[in-house]
Parts: sequence; structure tokens; C-alpha cells
Amino acid sequence: MKLLPRTTLYLALGLSSAIASAEATMINNQCTPSGFYQNDAECFIKVRPRRRGEEETNTSTPSSAWALDVTKSGVFCYRTLNEVKLWRPDASEAADLSIKEPATQQELVKVPFRSKRNEKAWPYLIINQPGEYQMTLAYGEPITITMHLIPSYVADEVTWMENNGCTQQANKLRQENQRVSALSI
Repeated sequence: MKLLPRTTLYLALGLSSAIASAEATMINNQCTPSGFYQNDAECFIKVRPRRRGEEETNTSTPSSAWALDVTKSGVFCYRTLNEVKLWRPDASEAADLSIKEPATQQELVKVPFRSKRNEKAWPYLIINQPGEYQMTLAYGEPITITMHLIPSYVADEVTWMENNGCTQQANKLRQENQRVSALSI
């Protein structure tokens, strides 16, 4: 094993700039990154390199209006199920999410969450109807979610969502829409 010198990359992108550097070791004639550093308020912090296809996770809030918090009962509105994400706030450990039919308690699907991943795609090939579902994450308390399909003819999705009990989700969508319209100006 041979330790390679630190490589530094300076980026200047428009009005902002960044400095990134990496350390690597040679193992069996292959260069293996051992850590990346990025600037943060004039000092460097070590960050774990991401693997290909891996997304950054934010465990404090869902990533979008279409992310369903699987730890809270409530109402959830959606346009299409293929944009719905199952989201959990604590991604420190791997856990299975059980989705059941509340009336019969029949398990429809078990969704595995890997450690450090707090978002999964909705299993729309298995569960493809609006309605009520019971979800249990790992050994937690079961929660009940009522799913509403937003009709395609609705011009104002945010108002429709508010009228159907998806108030927090509607507020998040309103913020996302304002962000998008501000960027397009």
C-alpha cells in the first residue's frame, strides 16, 4: 500500500468558487480515494465520497412535496404514483416498511430501507390505487395514510390539495413552485 500525495482542485463557477481535495492510496495498483475535503468557512471538513448513483440525503425534512413521511398518519395527495417517494426521518439503520390493507391487515408489500438512505420509490407496480393504507416502519407504531389522486383536470393543484386535507404538502408545493418561478425570471 502506497500513500499518494493530496490532490487539490480549484473551481471557479460564476460568482462562487470552491476548493476540493482528495487523499488516495494505491492498493494492488489501483488508486482508491480514502477521503475528500471541501472548503467550509475557511476551513476544511472531511466528507465521505459518494458512490455512483448514490444521492445525498437530508434527514430533517422530506426532499419534495411528493415525499410521504412514513412515520406520521395523515392524508397524502399525488398526481402520479411514480413520483411519490417514501421518506423516513431517521436513516441511521436499515429498516423494513410494511404496507398493509387496514381492513384485512393483509401485507401488500415490504419495502427495505438501507442504512443511510431515507428515501425509496413508492411501490406503484404493487400498490396502484388511491385509498387507505397502514404502514409500519421496523418495529414502530403503525400509522394510517389516506391517499388521494389529484384529478388531471384540476388547474390549481395547491388549492385542491388544501381542500382535501393535504395542507402541509400543499404549502411545500407552493414553496417549490415559487422557487421554480423565481429561477425562471
